[in-house]
Amino acid sequence: MLDATLAALPAQLYVPGQGSAACRRIAELYDRALAERFVAAAGGASLALVATGGWARRELAPFSDIDFIVLHDRDEPLAKQVCDRLLYPLWDEKLAIGHSIREPRAVARLAKDDLATATALLDARHIAGDRWLTTELRRVALGALSPGGNPNDLIAALAAEKQARHARFGASLYLLEPNLKQGIGALRDLSTALWCAQIRWRPPLPTEPAAGAGEGVEALIASLVTTEHLTRRQAQILSGARDFELRIRALVQLTAGRRFDQGRLD
Repeated sequence: MLDATLAALPAQLYVPGQGSAACRRIAELYDRALAERFVAAAGGASLALVATGGWARRELAPFSDIDFIVLHDRDEPLAKQVCDRLLYPLWDEKLAIGHSIREPRAVARLAKDDLATATALLDARHIAGDRWLTTELRRVALGALSPGGNPNDLIAALAAEKQARHARFGASLYLLEPNLKQGIGALRDLSTALWCAQIRWRPPLPTEPAAGAGEGVEALIASLVTTEHLTRRQAQILSGARDFELRIRALVQLTAGRRFDQGRLD
């Protein structure tokens, strides 16, 4: 199924405005496949499969990593067994997987001192299993990341990370071979801005959107318009730029035949 989806992508990606739809299509393929496998592996146990990273944001390029958390309620041995049943076939299929096994409060505590974990929780999206665990994760995560309703420490850490990243990947908009994910004005900059907006203003998002609609980055941008933190014109510019970068990044990866985020002259 994945091979067929990837084979059909170039025709879609050469059409302006189709970057977001193409990446969402890949993400939804993993949504269905891993939800089915997780339910079979869990056998009704009180566990949850939660997407993080690009999978959670529905921004998967053709060769992106698949990142997720298996949540449990004080039964880590069982969660590990289920996770192993899920992981080994994925590794056999040569997929790049990033995973962790956590109890909601434990992962929230970890996020206080680990920026990567903090941003993963801001993106987290329920895929399958006990939805209460995912809801509890979001609840305790917001308390940990914004203690007393004050998100300034996290926002300062995100700003510092952005400056360090630009120093590494190029702090100019005019690079001939830009990094399409990490460079200035690239996808990670938009994610950083939206993480800050999410933790600062906590805009309302739909909790049970229809499949393929309204959840994630697009819903967050729309909610910022509704709450008057963005104008409609600003939202259109952001969404258009995001779509273009997703489209180019996906085409670069299809051309390279592997995970690759560098625009190159050749």
